[in-house]
Amino acid sequence: MPPGFESLAAAELDEKFPELVSDESYRRGEFVRGGLNLSVPIEIVPDLHFKLKLPTSIRERLYEFKCRDFPKLFNKIQSLPWRRHLIGDAFELSVSAETSRLGNEKRIAETVTDGIRRYFSKQPAKKPAVPYTHRIYVRLSQDICTISRDLSGDPLFQRGYKELSAIAPMRENLAAGLFYGLWRESGGFDCLVDPMCGSGTFLFESWLFWRDVRFIERDFAFFHDERWGVSRGHSTQQNNVAGDTLPKPTHFFGFDRDSRALKSVESTVAGLIKKRHLEADESPWSFTVSDVLTADFSKQFADLRIDPARSMAVIANPPYGERIALPMPPQSYYPLLLERLTQAAGPNVKALGVVIPSSYHRHVHNKSGSFNLARTIDFKNGGLDVQFQIFKR
Repeated sequence: MPPGFESLAAAELDEKFPELVSDESYRRGEFVRGGLNLSVPIEIVPDLHFKLKLPTSIRERLYEFKCRDFPKLFNKIQSLPWRRHLIGDAFELSVSAETSRLGNEKRIAETVTDGIRRYFSKQPAKKPAVPYTHRIYVRLSQDICTISRDLSGDPLFQRGYKELSAIAPMRENLAAGLFYGLWRESGGFDCLVDPMCGSGTFLFESWLFWRDVRFIERDFAFFHDERWGVSRGHSTQQNNVAGDTLPKPTHFFGFDRDSRALKSVESTVAGLIKKRHLEADESPWSFTVSDVLTADFSKQFADLRIDPARSMAVIANPPYGERIALPMPPQSYYPLLLERLTQAAGPNVKALGVVIPSSYHRHVHNKSGSFNLARTIDFKNGGLDVQFQIFKR
């Protein structure tokens, strides 16, 4: 998962898998940067992929041992039972090393490769009916070698539902994490508004967040393991989870000044209907061409005519001035944007969440109108340090 989202990922796991808490074989270990170490029942692996939205990948830890020199690394690798973990003898390596006597990652990769090849020279691999190349992760830290196997295949943020994307889209698991942080901080809400929706990632991810989505076209790595005889069918049924006492959004409203971006959104909705993830007459989204910095936006926001009893939240990922130019200097743009959002927000808007480049968040005050800064989440988006600021009334 993206660094900075570890605690939210743990909260998502606890909420969506409450039965794990009472399972004696379950153990959630320490946070690592960009990840969680877990001990879970093996049969739950498919559901982790189908239900969790924050992870980038899920890996199975195979072995861990102390190693201080290359001969020992080679001897250990060649002695491991690789036929349990690989289909045939196909594999690819991802190596990282830090604070270890074995600091040469290229030589580590060569040594591990030679060790696996030596193992198969003694115990030739069976010819697989369906070839598959598993990714093996080798990590050396403080002279401890950890070997893991990828269970996910392609990165999990590649959901497979988007037909087209706008310029500078946010990764889906980032958007899911920010939505979840806003939802938890606000205590839940019924409707979500994105005033700068682009290709609609926030709105689609919030709709998907509690749904079990099994994409037919997705080839998870764990499908290629006889321990999991998993159907490759799909479902978009909403899960019943511990957080059901809090309202979840059922209606989603997107605005964008670029009509071409909204065409990409329409293509995605059409694709969801075509793939039967959504019925043609139940689309929960509404999209409107509008510029958040103009007076028309406040009027169009008010014209949504949401029942005053229904709570709302606003979430936005504005341009950073890198790939999309800003209409004014950034130190003026971000305070003005927040001011316009708080002016447009009606009394049933509980919270606002806005992504701001870290180099400019100091220009945004901790209070805007009746909203006060409640929480921040620091992370990287497109290689740039940014901060998600959550404001509440």
